[in-house]
Amino acid sequence: MGIFNAFKKGGEKTPESRKAQNIEKLKKLDIPYIDWLPMLDGKNEVRKRSVEEISRRAVACLIAILAALEQNNGNYENEREFLLGKLEAFGVTNYLTPKEKSVIDAQANEQEIINMVWKYESYWALVWALDFVDELNFRDTIVDGPTAIGIVAKFSNLDEFIAAAKLRDIDEILDEVDLIYRYHWACVNARINNLPMPKKLDEGVVMERRAGLWWIVDMDKENDWDNVAMDT
Repeated sequence: MGIFNAFKKGGEKTPESRKAQNIEKLKKLDIPYIDWLPMLDGKNEVRKRSVEEISRRAVACLIAILAALEQNNGNYENEREFLLGKLEAFGVTNYLTPKEKSVIDAQANEQEIINMVWKYESYWALVWALDFVDELNFRDTIVDGPTAIGIVAKFSNLDEFIAAAKLRDIDEILDEVDLIYRYHWACVNARINNLPMPKKLDEGVVMERRAGLWWIVDMDKENDWDNVAMDT
């Protein structure tokens, strides 16, 4: 019966068919996988966030990343007022997470600042979902900073940003959610077993991309950007 479940409702994608499709991708890329890694929730079980919600999260995240970068460079005092002004202009000050607020307030420690800079990759998943990025390329190269910043910098306020955004179809998003889950398992498996990291994968990039994608659909049911579950 399992093979027929993948084609129920006139070919509608199911968690089972999505898993099978992505395993075929992993095979072609010669990336390790396991058949018993679970299927993930389908589109009727996940949260469907609005363009507005994802846009607010993307802009707030980017500004916190920029604050972390400036602190890392020892230049935050010169740029702090500018970044606070951007939070105000886009109306996202009240949407900062606790960790982002800690960075903005210059209360984060060195490791927390580094962790925030890594959020570039989670942010990239958000702007992909909003169709500002054509595709999520292979997960072995970090996001280009100027390109990432430019996506928001060309807008003056959140309304302009939202007007230009176009939320991708939920099935397309769930395809990437499932695939990044299986990429992450391959990375963790390599690390804990002292094996070479699968080609075209960087665990740090994969983990942060997964965090962004999972938040979009609230796959862990926690609705917590700062602490997305990373179980494999």
